[in-house]
Amino acid sequence: MSIKIGLIGCGQHAFMAILPSLQYTPLELAAVADIEEHAARRAARMYGAPQVYTDYRKMLAEEELDAILALTGEQFHPQIAIEALRAGKHVWIEKPPAPTLSAMEQMAQVAAQSGKVAQIGYMANFFPAVRKAKAIATTEKSFGRLTAFRVRYCGSGAPRPKPEARPMLLTVAIHPIALFVHLGGGAPQTLYCEEGPGEYFITAKWTAGHIGFIHYTQNRSFKSFDWEVELCGSGRENLFLLNGDHLRYYRFSHPRPVPGKKWSELLPQDFTTDLDKAPLFWEPSFDHSLFANNILFLAGYVPELQEFARRIEEGHTEGVNDFAFGVQTLRVFEAFMQPSGQVVNV
Repeated sequence: MSIKIGLIGCGQHAFMAILPSLQYTPLELAAVADIEEHAARRAARMYGAPQVYTDYRKMLAEEELDAILALTGEQFHPQIAIEALRAGKHVWIEKPPAPTLSAMEQMAQVAAQSGKVAQIGYMANFFPAVRKAKAIATTEKSFGRLTAFRVRYCGSGAPRPKPEARPMLLTVAIHPIALFVHLGGGAPQTLYCEEGPGEYFITAKWTAGHIGFIHYTQNRSFKSFDWEVELCGSGRENLFLLNGDHLRYYRFSHPRPVPGKKWSELLPQDFTTDLDKAPLFWEPSFDHSLFANNILFLAGYVPELQEFARRIEEGHTEGVNDFAFGVQTLRVFEAFMQPSGQVVNV
């Protein structure tokens, strides 16, 4: 099944990540639109779009499209998404999905009424390591229930207080917030934040009882990892992720009590352990012939677009990163933007 799409916004991100990812999906680029005609024509020439527009409304009216991809500023996303949904198109938009919570709520309402697939480009939720860790934490009996997790994310931008930094934080800090909500199983019940020069510490608690922590920092070397994530389970097991492509699974390894034996006698004599207790470790191989080692796959761009196409084909309007999920991320963001040092109900 070929899904005809129109792409709105032919900037750097479109060329770097989204347009080259289309070749691995059933999404067929039928038209492109950008207010800068030269950018739209360049995208059409490089990626084979037969039609070029400088007005996305004209594209929606003239082209027989199944879906649109919108890669514009967040201030334009609500308008584009709502118009496209009401025109009967499936919608995929880049993050941030909207400038405000109220705008995101309106988008989610229109999406629900339309019966169309509406998805947001929170690509970290499609990192291979995140998908694997989420599956283990929710299905592996030995892991137990999630008790706590932490996310450290290195963002960009000059260190500034939250009110002055809102546009930058909405663009960048929404990344760890979206992953936070995804791993936590939804928005938390309460949130508490402290900030320092270029540093934000966020703690949260969910109604299910688990707790979460974000360290968002602008003070780091560009050579360091962007992401560090750890999840802990009640089965005394934990998962540790670096960026989106390295995952360690530390399985239960505590000695079991033996009658007549002291605890010290049961401890291993060196750092090795039995194979059934040994940690598991996943990382990309260096076989460049494998699609899965391509950065477009490792960074989540191809998987998120494949998921968008799959949901269109199967008629599933609900799923990872849908507009209802977007409402939850904006609720957490607005709670984060409240004055520091107080507990906020999300």
